[in-house]
Amino acid sequence: MIDTRSLRWPWLVWGVMLCVLAAAFSLSIVNSTFEVFVVIAVMMMIGYGTVGALVASRVPRNPIGWLMLTIGAGFALVGLSDEVLTYTVITNPGGMPGKAVAAWVNNWVFVVTLVPIPLILLLFPTGSVISPRWRWVVRAIVISAALLIVGGIVRPGDVETDSGIRVANPTGVESLGAAVEILFVVGFAVVFAGALASVVAVALRYRRSADEERRQIRGLTYMVGLAVLIFLAVLATSGVRWLSDILFIAFFASFGVGIPVAIGYSILRHRLYDIDVVVKKTVTYSIVAVALTGFYLAFVTIATLVNFTRLF
Repeated sequence: MIDTRSLRWPWLVWGVMLCVLAAAFSLSIVNSTFEVFVVIAVMMMIGYGTVGALVASRVPRNPIGWLMLTIGAGFALVGLSDEVLTYTVITNPGGMPGKAVAAWVNNWVFVVTLVPIPLILLLFPTGSVISPRWRWVVRAIVISAALLIVGGIVRPGDVETDSGIRVANPTGVESLGAAVEILFVVGFAVVFAGALASVVAVALRYRRSADEERRQIRGLTYMVGLAVLIFLAVLATSGVRWLSDILFIAFFASFGVGIPVAIGYSILRHRLYDIDVVVKKTVTYSIVAVALTGFYLAFVTIATLVNFTRLF
């Protein structure tokens, strides 16, 4: 029998994630950093966080829900740390405390955000890999992620954000500099190889699965295939900056928004994890909210594309 008290934790994490998201969103407006990418990021956090909390609260032994919730919460921390650094360094230097803490978090939390995605592809929907031979992929990704997090915490030198802000890592250890750089190269190589393997695993699971499970993972399989095609298009158009940027936004949206929507649809359509009617309605409202935001995103992207094409 499941202890119902444990089922409250996912929603508590979800609530904290929304508070962090609200703070990051507010600071992005103050910092004038609000852009299309922010819209996708908000959709990603709400999508992964909401579906993850639903699954984790219903089937806490299945890692899928916890992994999705980790992505939502982790990305919220990434956004907040970025915005705090921007505010304390550029918008209002010294106007609020927390610059060192934000730099420290920013130095490693991105690993928490990205690594769960290939794990979800490897484990969905059953919570286990397609065969025992694939367990080493999961172990390799998890171990590499743990080492990358530790490496980010002790990495000496400055933390540099996407906006070019540089702040000294408060927990950096100078004597470990060379070792950490080697660890980063090896760790990221292993995670990247694991990500490629996870794409293969989705295709293999779809091919080998029976009719019921195949229906459950069909949406996710198609979304992963779309993400791969868009990523290849990004590489092919690297010489055309504006087109490559738009395609990269589409790529980020495909796995940042498309994957939680595909999983949410499977839960709603195929009664995954015995989700009852009340919870299914919650999933429906979440998917509708993400879809409406998606329409807004599509409009902004098309308008951006039109403006770019007028320049050529």
